Amino acid sequence: MIKALNAFFAAALVVFVSVSVSAEKTEMRVLVLGTDSPVISDVQDRVLRESVMRELLAAGMKIVPVMELEREIQLDGLDVRDVPSSKVSSLAERFGARFCVRGSFGGKTKAGVYALTVDDAAQGKRYATDIPMLKGESFQSQCPALAKKIAEKVREAASSA
Repeated sequence: MIKALNAFFAAALVVFVSVSVSAEKTEMRVLVLGTDSPVISDVQDRVLRESVMRELLAAGMKIVPVMELEREIQLDGLDVRDVPSSKVSSLAERFGARFCVRGSFGGKTKAGVYALTVDDAAQGKRYATDIPMLKGESFQSQCPALAKKIAEKVREAASSA
């Protein structure tokens, strides 16, 4: 009888842990894609992405690691800075991410505005917002503050989900 109870509790614990890990993996994991922009370099984009990831980690959110993302993106022949909207949900699903973050700046975007998009892959919702940039300041000098604002918007989308 004791062996049966031990086996039952062990099985229940395994199921509980796997359900918890699975829920944790898909509930709040964030996939941070790049910024579609003709006016910032790949290096500036990478600095922004990594800054956003650090802000999200500091806020207790889980992120898709950079190397994991870049390896898979390259295998698919995609550009991390210009992932088509039609591919965002499947990418999020592949990485076990609930949210996918991407942006655009310059080009087709309103001047002086960072256009942020946060996709909630689980709910099929898209949150879009414009973040004003400071006039006369370089993109690079605005990256830390922009990363904080982006992370804040991701947290807002997550809390409203």
